[in-house]
Amino acid sequence: MSESRTIDLGDRVPAPFRTDRDFWLSVCASADAFAVLGVAIAGAVALRLGGAATALVFLPFALPALCLVRASVRGSRFHRGHQPLPALVETDQGEQSWRDAERTAVAATFGRALVRNRLRVS
Repeated sequence: MSESRTIDLGDRVPAPFRTDRDFWLSVCASADAFAVLGVAIAGAVALRLGGAATALVFLPFALPALCLVRASVRGSRFHRGHQPLPALVETDQGEQSWRDAERTAVAATFGRALVRNRLRVS
């Protein structure tokens, strides 16, 4: 993983989440979608108040939607590459522990992904 995408979290995020590029890109794309959503709302309101057609009012939401598509694709790649061992998910408790680990990793990284330096290019 490149240095520009690394967010220093110490040991709060366990492997495989800490070291997987697709996980980080998924979280960062989700954070980007969240960040540009406010801009899209403001743009849609400005278009509507300016008398734009209803179809044009939805145009600003294309960028957050594209970010969410990117997050979904990267998240799917992460899941395909890191399926938990069958022994860990054959029970309800095992599957829940994988989901809990994933939720914990996203929660620990999402805030930092929102405020990361977006000017660095990997």
